Amino acid sequence: MKTLPGKEIACLYDKLGPVRVFDDGNKRYLSFGAGDEQSCMVKANPGLLQYDYNRAMILVMLLCQPSNIVVLGLGGGTLPNCLLRHFPDVSVTVVELRDVVIKFASKYFYLPQDERLNIINDNALDYLKHHDAGVCDVLFSDLFIAEGLEARQLTAQFLENAKRALTADGYLVINALEEYRTEKVLNTLLNQHFKTVYENITDDGNWVIIATNGSDKVKPKSLYASAKQLSEVLGFSLMGHLKRLS
Repeated sequence: MKTLPGKEIACLYDKLGPVRVFDDGNKRYLSFGAGDEQSCMVKANPGLLQYDYNRAMILVMLLCQPSNIVVLGLGGGTLPNCLLRHFPDVSVTVVELRDVVIKFASKYFYLPQDERLNIINDNALDYLKHHDAGVCDVLFSDLFIAEGLEARQLTAQFLENAKRALTADGYLVINALEEYRTEKVLNTLLNQHFKTVYENITDDGNWVIIATNGSDKVKPKSLYASAKQLSEVLGFSLMGHLKRLS
């Protein structure tokens, strides 16, 4: 069983179990269970994404210039933190089921107090059912529980709801696991709902899906110059992640 580094500095329980925060001096970690690591933040740079899958998800910002972003699943808030710090023209709505996660993200993970940020305490799957149609430019879905991936974000109903919420050329970005990539039914559903589906298999075994109904397919090689510029802003290289995008 994996042991998180540092010492436990906070722990609260709700009906779904524990939510713990660990600190090793340099970084903080959010955990939902024994040995489980949900988020990691560098205290000196809260907007610096640490995980390969987060860095692969942010590739969508090379494909479009969104103003209205929805993030399903808060965790420690590293993704919205990155978006708010580096993309001044975006507004971000985050939907998080667990109230304690929202409290911990603000208190221990430096989630910014920003008028562009709206946090909603709700079930993300239910929220998406009732989301206004055609207004979301990018929808990030990163739903995990202590037992693993929230598989309902890979169903026909979820994809239909996501498609309805997106603008005509909007993007759905899902963080899944590589083991789901070979499921023929899921791949069929993705291609039924979206004209173009990009994928990225990360070094840590995640399967990042970027899907859109926009009219133009983009070749990853055409994004290299933009990726180099954005890498300087974000503080890490996007080139390896872009090369794996297919």
